[in-house]
Amino acid sequence: MNETDAVTERSRLHRGRLALSASFVAITLMGTLLIVDYWGRRNTAVAWERAIAFAAIMAGIHTVGYRVWRRQLTSEQKTISVRCPESQAWRTPTRIVLIVIGVGFLLLLNGQIFTNRLLFISCWTTSLILGLRATKTSNQTTLGRIFSLVLIQLQVLLIALTTLTLPKAYRFERNFNQHVEEVQKGR
Repeated sequence: MNETDAVTERSRLHRGRLALSASFVAITLMGTLLIVDYWGRRNTAVAWERAIAFAAIMAGIHTVGYRVWRRQLTSEQKTISVRCPESQAWRTPTRIVLIVIGVGFLLLLNGQIFTNRLLFISCWTTSLILGLRATKTSNQTTLGRIFSLVLIQLQVLLIALTTLTLPKAYRFERNFNQHVEEVQKGR
């Protein structure tokens, strides 16, 4: 590896760390504020325990995402000229991070299930689009292509099922928010 390649690799690693750090800060801040806001009305200690647990889970998810991305980036550096153009190297790790973030939104227990499902659908749809582009243009092995197609089918199925439950989720969230307002006014 010559000096130019080393500088390029360090630059990519720096950009990747920066992007994942920004994602971690934004998602963790938003999630912890929502958790503290919702649970803080009931019990402050429980609110902070859940917020800290959420932040720890998000830190773990982002750490794993970075390690997967870094491992793939360094392994693709060796085969990038043979397998696919350089512009496709970021797609798979980005898909994985989007899938994990989407699932994280579904797991939030803040009573806002309609909003959480919309965020899940947007993350998974973006991941699906990246997967479709990567499957068309890459020279994967047969097993890799089969895995990508199964993942795409699973994504389509879960996006469709989640979309079908949006009306019920909207009614639940509206009723939940009305009950929260009634409780707050009753104080």
